[in-house]
Amino acid sequence: MGKKILARAIVLYIKGDWAEYAHTFGFPTWAAKWFPCIFCNCNKLNMLALQSVSMASLPWDEHEPSEYYEACRNCEVVVIVPDQRGIMDIRKELEWDKRQNGFRGRALMGDVPKYNLIKGDRLEPSKMLIDITDFDNISVFPTILHFWRTTKETITLHRNPLFDDPDVDIEGEELGINPYTTMTVDPLHDIHLGVLAKFIVWCLWTFLIADIYDVMKPTEDERYRVGIQRLRADLWQWYTV
Repeated sequence: MGKKILARAIVLYIKGDWAEYAHTFGFPTWAAKWFPCIFCNCNKLNMLALQSVSMASLPWDEHEPSEYYEACRNCEVVVIVPDQRGIMDIRKELEWDKRQNGFRGRALMGDVPKYNLIKGDRLEPSKMLIDITDFDNISVFPTILHFWRTTKETITLHRNPLFDDPDVDIEGEELGINPYTTMTVDPLHDIHLGVLAKFIVWCLWTFLIADIYDVMKPTEDERYRVGIQRLRADLWQWYTV
C-alpha cells in the first residue's frame, strides 16, 4: 500500500492509446470480434462501415456507465474459503495461463464444484488478496477470493478499481470517475493512424480509379500499376521539396 496523498486533486480526463487501454485498463483490443471499441457497441464486422456516419451522429449506440458495472458483476464470482483444505482444493486446478487465446492469468484448468467455480475462472486481485501470487501463502481464514468468469466477458476483461461502482464502493472513498465520462481518445493513434489513415487510402483509390494521371492503358490492372508508379514518383518529389 502506498502513502496517503496529502494534496487534493481532480481527475479531468484519462488519455492513452488503444493498446494502453486494453493492457492497463482491461478493455478488449481492436481485434476483438464483438466489442472492439471501448465506447460503443460496434463489432469487428461493421466497425469500418461508414455509410451512416456523420458529423452529428454514429450508427452505433454509446455505452453507459451502468453497462460497464453490469458487465463486471456478471463476470465476478466471490468465494468464501473457510480453511486451508479449501485453498488446496482450488490450488489443484489453478495454473498460470499465458496462451495467446487463453484465460490471461492465474486461472482454473478444471471445475471446483464445491465453490461453484468452473474451468476458465480467473483469480483476480481484491482488497484481501492484492497480489494473486500470495494465494499460496494465505493463512487467515475464512478468506474471501474474487474470480472472474471469462466465459461471460463482454465489454471488459477485468474490473478496473479506478472506476467507481455505486453498488460496491464505500461512500466517501470513490473517485467519481467512470470509463465513458473520463477516458478520451488519443488523436495520434485513433485519428491520424486510425480513421484518417483509412480515409486517405479511400482517397488514393478514388484517384487511381478515376485515372487522374491519364495513363490511358487498355486494362484496369495496367492503369492501376502505372498510376501507382506516378503517385509514388510524386510522393518522392514532394519529399525532396
